[in-house]
Amino acid sequence: MLDELATLGKPIISVIISGRPLVLTDVLADSDAVIQAWFPGIEGGHALADIIFGAYNPSGRLSMSMPAVEGQAPIYYNHLSTGRPEKTSQHVGRFVSRYTDAPTGPLFPFGYGLSYGKVTYHQPTIDQSQISSAQSVTIRVPVENTSEIDRTETVQLYLHDEVASIVQPVKRLIDFKRALVPAGETLMVSFVVKADRLGFYNQQGKYVIEPGKFELMIGPNSDETQTVEFSLKD
Repeated sequence: MLDELATLGKPIISVIISGRPLVLTDVLADSDAVIQAWFPGIEGGHALADIIFGAYNPSGRLSMSMPAVEGQAPIYYNHLSTGRPEKTSQHVGRFVSRYTDAPTGPLFPFGYGLSYGKVTYHQPTIDQSQISSAQSVTIRVPVENTSEIDRTETVQLYLHDEVASIVQPVKRLIDFKRALVPAGETLMVSFVVKADRLGFYNQQGKYVIEPGKFELMIGPNSDETQTVEFSLKD
């Protein structure tokens, strides 16, 4: 009976109710859409019905990465930088930081999520290429809603410290904004980053802000980002 229903051209929507990041590779292959509902509570059924039938445009984003295979766990977006990254290292073959029998990246990255409609992130701009410890830098990105339905977009801002006294994550989320982008319109989303946001805790447990080069990455999730650079002077 289920096989007969599946061949009547109707979409298959899988609703996942769980409390942990599961491996959904096989589920995704057999589904037209997947909703990660976590533990939605007693009103969850009504909320899911509104999403499935289009009465509500979802805007939730993942607060964790979802692995593609079990062997990747734990997998997280803000892992430490390595001298042999998979995509940019000058080393080849097995001498880079990757799996030999599994994908390196997650099935769904941190911050990922879909809504009805589509938006386009245009080229971000930055107002200063160099700041002092008493200044701030502003990054702006035009977000265009190319669809015929309003949607709330969660614009995410990540930071990478290129030169530091101790190893830093490849990126870390430092801010985000939930912005309502009307159908067919373009919204300019901006973030102000003060110099005190650029620091980290050193080996003595002290919060320090070191001069050097920094990258700001902006986008809809931790994988799909565009980068601008600036420096902090003494």
